[in-house]
Amino acid sequence: MSGHFTSYFQSRTGTGQPVDFIATDILRVQDGKITDHSHLEDNLTLLKQIGIIATAQNQRS
Repeated sequence: MSGHFTSYFQSRTGTGQPVDFIATDILRVQDGKITDHSHLEDNLTLLKQIGIIATAQNQRS
């Protein structure tokens, strides 16, 4: 997924900075109906990009 952080999360307020992370949906279909759904996303990457989790790059900012 990609977009821009324009809202707020915990102690951070978005300034429109770009974010890009992986999100995957897995569906199980039986007899033409969805019976199970799993959603996985790379929250670690997202939290690093918005500055919630420190990285070497965002510690210099």
